[in-house]
Amino acid sequence: MVVLLALALGPTVAMAALWRWAEDRAALGEPVVAVVVPSDAEPSLVTPLLSVRRAPTALAVSSALEAFRFQLGAVTSVLDSTSCLAVSAHDRLVVGVG
Repeated sequence: MVVLLALALGPTVAMAALWRWAEDRAALGEPVVAVVVPSDAEPSLVTPLLSVRRAPTALAVSSALEAFRFQLGAVTSVLDSTSCLAVSAHDRLVVGVG
């Protein structure tokens, strides 16, 4: 119990000391420099609202399922008409035979 209390108080005291140091430094009145960006500057990185980069998981899952479907082709080719096979991944049917 004492060890847990010491482990909890250590970071607390350190954070309090850091906070006091930052407060004292701010009280010294160091000037704040304002950064002015010209209004005619065009943003360099603009991603459209409907972009694949905003949802990379959908593209990755789709690509992985296509590769998986291709690999399952060898299994489905040996099945006869009396067999059935259903493989799903990520709540999507990948292969359905029979």
